[in-house]
Amino acid sequence: MQNDKPQIVSINISTSKKVLNTKGKALFSGIFKNPIEGEIYLGHLGLEGDKVADNKNHGGPDKAVCAYCVDHFPFWENRINRKLKAGAFGENLSISGLTEAGIHIGDQFKIGDAIIECSQPRQPCHKLNNKFAINDMVSHMQNSGFSGYYFRVIQPGWVESNMEMSLLKEGSLKVSVESANQLMHRDKLNYKKMEVLIKNTVLSDSWKKTFKTRIEKKVPENTTARELG
Repeated sequence: MQNDKPQIVSINISTSKKVLNTKGKALFSGIFKNPIEGEIYLGHLGLEGDKVADNKNHGGPDKAVCAYCVDHFPFWENRINRKLKAGAFGENLSISGLTEAGIHIGDQFKIGDAIIECSQPRQPCHKLNNKFAINDMVSHMQNSGFSGYYFRVIQPGWVESNMEMSLLKEGSLKVSVESANQLMHRDKLNYKKMEVLIKNTVLSDSWKKTFKTRIEKKVPENTTARELG
């Protein structure tokens, strides 16, 4: 964990609305989130009133709450030459003091009446390209490692912006979101680390499935990533 106590800067929700992607095709998305004021109820499937358009890839118990660290905003503002506000990356919780390097899979926090648990890194989807009107925004996020992360809800309750996040328990394997991202996107032949990570019972089912598939189909250890293409 990082030394500074993390804090909820903003809580953001949205409806699912029809938008045009970068190719002019119509789609529905809940990524255009806006800050709310006052208390809001956080249930096992997310914040009251928040909508998800793509139920296959977003939402559900393992991905009930999407979070992003606002400490990364200056990096992005310099890179894309625009000012960002809370909810810019479609996150439900805009958090300060808790980057991907400082949070572990399985870390549990208390915010207000609720208890949440980090379940996986966020895998940026193509709708971020549309939101920022930048065709390779997803690639930029993936390469930077500043992905954000998901929480499952262990105990529902009322939450509010400006609340501190109190660490209740660290993930047993102490694998950071940053490390998990590295394994997913760059260190793709490190099957030993994958085997360790999937033993983490709190890792989301979708990430376990991906790593298990890689292990089952693994190539000889002396094969380079370049040879794989």
